[in-house]
Amino acid sequence: ICQPGSLPELANVLGSARLYIGNDSGPTHLSAATGTPTVAIFGPTDPRIWSPRGSRVEIVTASEEVPPEEKLEEITTQMVLAAANRLMS
Repeated sequence: ICQPGSLPELANVLGSARLYIGNDSGPTHLSAATGTPTVAIFGPTDPRIWSPRGSRVEIVTASEEVPPEEKLEEITTQMVLAAANRLMS
C-alpha cells in the first residue's frame, strides 16, 4: 500500500508504475498524464467528455444502450483484463 503525501509524490509513484487501473477520478487522469499505461473504468459519466487522453489509455465502459445508472454493473473483469492486456502487449 502506498500513501503519497502530495500530488507530486503521487505523480512520481504513478509515473513509475507498469500499469494503472482506476475509475473516473483525478489519479486516473494523473496516471495517463505521466504516460503510464492506464485503464480507465467509466460508469455513469460520459467518457467522450471526461476520459483521460493518450495513446496509452484504454477506456472500459458499457455500451451506449445501457442506461448510465446501470453501466458499472455491465462492466466485467474480463473487459478490464482485456484492456490491460492490450496496453501491456
